[in-house]
Amino acid sequence: MDYLQFLLLLFSLFQVHLNSCMSQQLPDLDSTTDKQALLSFKLQLSDPRNALSGWTQNSSHCNWFGITCTTNGSRVESLQLGSLGLVGNLAPSLSNLTSLTTLNLSHNLFHGQFRLEFSRLSLLQHIDLRNNSINGTVPASLSLCQNLETLRLQGNRFTGDIPPELGNLQRLGILNLSINNLTGSIPSTFGNLSSLTSLGLARNMLTGGIPGELGQLRNLQQIQLSENNLSGQIPASIFNMSSLVFLSVTQNNLSGNLPIPPADGFQALPNLIQVFLALNRFEGIVPDYILNASSIEWLDLSRNRFQGPIPLFGNMRKLTKLDLGQNLFSSNTSRNFQFVDSLANCTQLEYLMINSNRLSGEFPSVGNLSSNMQHFCISDNLLTGGFPQGIDKFQNLISLSIEINSFTGDIPRGIATLRNLQSLLVYQNMFSGEIPEIFADLTRVSEIAMGNNQFSGKIPISLGDCQQLQTLDLSWNRLNGSIPEEIFKLSNLNYLILVNNMLSGPIPSEVGNLKQLQVIDVSENNLFGNLTPSISGCSVLLYLNISVNNISGEIPNSLGSIMPLEVLDLSYNNLSGPIPQDLENLESLQMLNLSFNHLQGEVPTGNIFSNSSVFSIHGNNELCSSDQEIARNLELPQCKTEGRERNHLVRILVPTAGGTLFICLVFCFVWTLISRRKKKRAKSSKSTLSVKGLPPLISYSDIQLATGNFAAENLLGKGGFGSVYEARFNNGDNGTTTKNLTLAVKVLDLQQTKAVQAHVGDFGLARFLSPSPSQRENSTTGLKGSVGYIAPAMDRNQVFETVDPRLLKNHGSSVQSSFITSSGDSSDGISINTDDDHIGWKYEECLAAVIRVGLCCAAQSAKDRLSMRETLTKLHDIKKYLLS
Repeated sequence: MDYLQFLLLLFSLFQVHLNSCMSQQLPDLDSTTDKQALLSFKLQLSDPRNALSGWTQNSSHCNWFGITCTTNGSRVESLQLGSLGLVGNLAPSLSNLTSLTTLNLSHNLFHGQFRLEFSRLSLLQHIDLRNNSINGTVPASLSLCQNLETLRLQGNRFTGDIPPELGNLQRLGILNLSINNLTGSIPSTFGNLSSLTSLGLARNMLTGGIPGELGQLRNLQQIQLSENNLSGQIPASIFNMSSLVFLSVTQNNLSGNLPIPPADGFQALPNLIQVFLALNRFEGIVPDYILNASSIEWLDLSRNRFQGPIPLFGNMRKLTKLDLGQNLFSSNTSRNFQFVDSLANCTQLEYLMINSNRLSGEFPSVGNLSSNMQHFCISDNLLTGGFPQGIDKFQNLISLSIEINSFTGDIPRGIATLRNLQSLLVYQNMFSGEIPEIFADLTRVSEIAMGNNQFSGKIPISLGDCQQLQTLDLSWNRLNGSIPEEIFKLSNLNYLILVNNMLSGPIPSEVGNLKQLQVIDVSENNLFGNLTPSISGCSVLLYLNISVNNISGEIPNSLGSIMPLEVLDLSYNNLSGPIPQDLENLESLQMLNLSFNHLQGEVPTGNIFSNSSVFSIHGNNELCSSDQEIARNLELPQCKTEGRERNHLVRILVPTAGGTLFICLVFCFVWTLISRRKKKRAKSSKSTLSVKGLPPLISYSDIQLATGNFAAENLLGKGGFGSVYEARFNNGDNGTTTKNLTLAVKVLDLQQTKAVQAHVGDFGLARFLSPSPSQRENSTTGLKGSVGYIAPAMDRNQVFETVDPRLLKNHGSSVQSSFITSSGDSSDGISINTDDDHIGWKYEECLAAVIRVGLCCAAQSAKDRLSMRETLTKLHDIKKYLLS
């Protein structure tokens, strides 16, 4: 060892000589070069907060923000720019600040490598670059800064080995290289850092053992080596350091028994306050020198393989936190009482963890322990007896954990007084009876786990007062009744686990109000009713299990909108209807169980349905698949797609074709009717013109000749709108073969505004005159037809149609009798050809009836004429018959 120190001394003398030689070759550096170095440094930075806005050429650099100059000049002595959000590299120009003693650029975003000319920065005492993004290796040239007292490089991205040259920094008091990516071993040269008080190498990837040379550092107070890959045993010299205050080797691969230091000169760690040995592979018993370290406040021996009777800690009167969890400590009822009694001396105890050991027997009352207790955990042991007494003394208690034991009896109502309680874990015991209504005042509780017991009765309604509740586990008990609606008003609830009880009733629709719910497991109960579609309101749901209940109805389509869903189990229910196609949208779904229901129809094929190994639909006998491979893998019948499509097409095409055919038939009927009416009119017109000698066409000149140019001697009478003349048509007029015919012609006075309007009374003026003078005065027998309105002002070539003379026979009796006669005798009514269409002759008969009414209004004698009321009545009768 002396030889090694001699070599290090020679190396140091060589460095001093080298620095002297280099300084003789450097140009003179002064305040001007300092200012230019700082301005060059600024140019390479991004300054989001404009902290360096005052750094200008025209101002004194000694007045700049973050700069401190020497008292006897204007050289830069301190550069402190921490926590400003600066971004950039560490400019080489900083090497010109040869008077610099303090460099603090911590809590920024500097990156790149740490490459300064440290040979020119020999006055540096403090380097603080923590919490940046500097990479590369730790410069070995830092050893040239012989005045260095503090080196803080934690929270960066340094890689590679730790340079052994750092062991030459005799004045170094704080060395922290934690939270980097350093590899290799801890240099044994660190045993030469005689001024070192704090060594931090945590959260790297260091390997190898802990150097025993560290035990030589009589000023070392803190050793932080946690979260590495260190192996082997802790050197005995470490536990013989009277200066040691803090020791953490948590989460390494250290193993073996804790060392037993030599008896000579051992001071039993008089100043040790915090010891963290958790997450290693230590074994054996806990040495007495640790149990006798009276200054210890925090002792963490958890997650190792320590064994033997649980230690007694009566000498640690300052103990506040004790964690012995997950070891192999054992006990019985007697030892349990001794253990609790020893802790009674620890009047400041706040944190007690002795979980996951091999403690057995009854656990005594804890009423004599510190009233400052905040966390009490004795879970996962073999403890028996009733609920530990004295818990209600811990009014500051935050977590109570006694799960996974064999405790029996009731839950004491005294728990209701623990108003600061946040976690209550009593699951997997043998507690029985009803769960008491103790939750009304536990308004801060966030976790309640009481599953795997023998609780009976109903779920306490007072749980609805626990508005901070996130986890509720009452599974595997004998609870009955319905799920209280108050549970579904707990807006912060994440986990609802009620599996394997005897709960009944429906799942309330209020379940959709639980927007933070991630897990619902109400399987193996007696729940019934439909699965409410409002469950889709649980938009962050990951796990839904409602299996083995009596849920009926269809699976709501809304389940397909819960996109984060990973597990869905609806098996062993009475669900019916099709599998919603929307379930294909659940891309995160990893397990789907719909087996043993009454589902029907085709199985979807997308996403999870394409992998038969992660979903089950057994026990649904009416399911099928159109995909042959899926049908074969799931042992399902293949859907009869063609038959179903054919039936579907038939259901569409038959009504369509029927409607189209009906429209075509109606169109053809109307077209046929119109055609027949046109043909009949033409036929009737021709027959009328040729019956009984009527002239087919009568022109204005014919009428003018027949009336003697409307001579006064032919005037028969005058009315309000015109005059009536007698017209005599001679045989052979207009080239026809008609006999002599006398007609009455009405001539309208068009200067009267209403002359062109039709009037019922006009039937009385447009009368027919017999050619025999003896019959003109009192008879209308033998009337042959009527010309209608003849206006003098009309064109002479105007053609007028005449009336079919068949309408004139027996017109008086025909109006008063029935409209239709079934025989072919034309003497009693209108004869109908046997080949005429029924509707056609119905129209013709109604038209003839209207004309008969008009003729009755034109009777010679006033008493024989129909009154207007009778005329209107008969016209209405004709209308009704036509529409019947």
